[in-house]
Amino acid sequence: MSSNKICIITEDNSLERGGVQAWGYLIEKGLREKYHEELNVKVVEVSQNNFFIKELLFNDSFVLMNIRYLKAIFPLFWIVSWFKNVTVLIHGDDILYKSFIEKIYVYSLLKFSRARFVSNSRYTANRLVKIWGVKSDIINPFVLSANKVKVESKANEPKRIISIGRLVKRKNHISVIRALEILIGEGFDISYDIVGDGPEMKTLRDIACGSTVSERVFFHGRISEEQKEILLSKSDVLILPSKIINSDATVEGYGMVFVEASGYGIPSIGGVSGGMPEAIIEGVTGELTSGEVVDLSDKIKYVFSRDYDVELMKNHARSHLYNRQDEFYEEIIHD
Repeated sequence: MSSNKICIITEDNSLERGGVQAWGYLIEKGLREKYHEELNVKVVEVSQNNFFIKELLFNDSFVLMNIRYLKAIFPLFWIVSWFKNVTVLIHGDDILYKSFIEKIYVYSLLKFSRARFVSNSRYTANRLVKIWGVKSDIINPFVLSANKVKVESKANEPKRIISIGRLVKRKNHISVIRALEILIGEGFDISYDIVGDGPEMKTLRDIACGSTVSERVFFHGRISEEQKEILLSKSDVLILPSKIINSDATVEGYGMVFVEASGYGIPSIGGVSGGMPEAIIEGVTGELTSGEVVDLSDKIKYVFSRDYDVELMKNHARSHLYNRQDEFYEEIIHD
């Protein structure tokens, strides 16, 4: 059955939040542009409304951006999933659990709801099968643009490295600061922009202030999308050497920011775990690192020493453009 009312359930529908929130924003944008007046697109932000019962009852199709958004009304959603068209996006963290109660919840949703599951990477899809025995389609997250302009640095300016993302242990910003110490000690002229906020902010500030590179590390906090684009356009390398932290049940399922950097023709350095080796084409759009300090400093030097094909990087970003995802949009509004 074709739908004429679709509801996107997300935490916060915003490009500025990044990650899942940005993907939901771009799905909404893509649906509106593709179907115009033919499709009524509704967005529920669970940060503002935990009990969206009316929306469940009066829409034909649903896109659930994260299974954890349903905890408050899971029984009703389970019933609705048997009568309406439901697509659930899987990101990596959301299928892990830290308690028995969480395990029961995730198991119940994955095993007993009648939904179509879509994983953000092959890694996430394989993990979904391994942990829960559930198969899914695979589609990578979307980006808004793939034709950004990089501001070329002048000869006398320092190389600029940047990290963009929530400040949590998994993102491994500490190793970047320590690698920066090594590189500056070897005579490299580098500055480091850290964009984002989170629970690790104080720890990272303390480490940076107590290091030999305190005047080279700049904390920008949470900034607007426009400000982020300005900083990224002036950067030479995007670095996010994330690791799996099993005790926190957290992993990098893909990494949209690596693809965004490719849209500027800027190479990335990411971790070897999770879905990052899919978001970064090694040797083409960037390099992979173990995340250990020495290996990371070596990879930064390697990226500085070589030229990457800008057109190949932008082609990688183009494959993720939100307005090139017709097949996905068709599938989420049809049974």
